[in-house]
Amino acid sequence: MKSGLIQRLFARFTPYQFHVNGFIGQFQSVDGRFELVMDSEMRRRFGGTRNLLLDLEFLEQDSEKPRYWILPKYLATFFEVKSKSASTADELQGILRAREKLGREAELEILKFELVRLRHNPGLEKRIKHVAAEDVGAGYDILSFTESADRTEHSDRLIEVKAVSAVDFKFYWSRNEIETARTRGKNYFLYLLPVARCGFDIQGLRIIRNPFEKVYQNRLYWHRQDELVSCWPKSSIGSPILSA
Repeated sequence: MKSGLIQRLFARFTPYQFHVNGFIGQFQSVDGRFELVMDSEMRRRFGGTRNLLLDLEFLEQDSEKPRYWILPKYLATFFEVKSKSASTADELQGILRAREKLGREAELEILKFELVRLRHNPGLEKRIKHVAAEDVGAGYDILSFTESADRTEHSDRLIEVKAVSAVDFKFYWSRNEIETARTRGKNYFLYLLPVARCGFDIQGLRIIRNPFEKVYQNRLYWHRQDELVSCWPKSSIGSPILSA
């Protein structure tokens, strides 16, 4: 129930959006995590929101001073809201760096997971590769392998890792990743890894094979919202919008 209420609070176009986003916008990056020390003015403005988020276990509190942190399992949700309320370029870059760091840590967690999954087959295990560490434009993060039922054959397993909130499993998928998923079909896998209080919830990992079909094209079970739209003129010759 608490997770569902948090999901509702942070949804777009709700009566709570402005106030909740205003509160989240007060958090600052300190020593690798985001915190807020509330003065009397902040307590006046955001005391009710703070109390609600404490009750919902979205926040953790310093026992000695009015200082608060985002619980790690909600960092993915926090990054999304915070990036939309950033007031300076430096603040936005800090959020993006923190989100990138979380994503890289998730990739390393899945790399360990795959090494364990294929430990019975040293020949395949040693061929597992952290592709994103060398090529961020590959369209996937990890090259691993899928064995046949009798383990006599294998095929490539292209893994795209997403660190997600356990609240809604929402993730962002780039156009390059989507196109790679489309072309590679059943050889492409999404690994949705929930962020937990101490690292990641590997028990809550969701593995989706052929996500272009099962996620991108599946409007019945998945929401899809295009965040960015690319625009360019069909022809620059004689185009009125390009004329002086």
